[in-house]
Amino acid sequence: LHVKRHSFPTRRSSDLRLGPSRVLTAALVALFVGLVTLAFGTSRIHLMIAGLLTGVGHGWAFPILLGLVVTRARSSERGAALAIYTALFDAGTLLGAPLWGAIIEGISYRAMFCLAAGLIFLGGLINGVAAYAGGTQSSGRSA
Repeated sequence: LHVKRHSFPTRRSSDLRLGPSRVLTAALVALFVGLVTLAFGTSRIHLMIAGLLTGVGHGWAFPILLGLVVTRARSSERGAALAIYTALFDAGTLLGAPLWGAIIEGISYRAMFCLAAGLIFLGGLINGVAAYAGGTQSSGRSA
């Protein structure tokens, strides 16, 4: 089976000419739907769909956000910006695990997944407002 490299949809988003903000929005929607599916799913197929959606969402969101950090930082500050980005990601992992665990233990898995989905929704809303205010939705490029 042969798949053309240029036709595969996970190729770099910039090659698709959609712009990072639009692809980030799609990634956040995938994450949101995946987390909601985890919260309310009742079967193995729901778990597989949720895994696919959250995996694709994170797989797109992380490099897009990293790219936005690189393009928005001054060239003399890019190293520091990348260090801060990766440090914040690691800090979120370190601090998030016990926080999510406490929510699971105190309330439920469903509550934890719903709260996580709500945070993703809020991030998507902030991205949408920032992109609209900066004019990146119409041009597909950051201002």
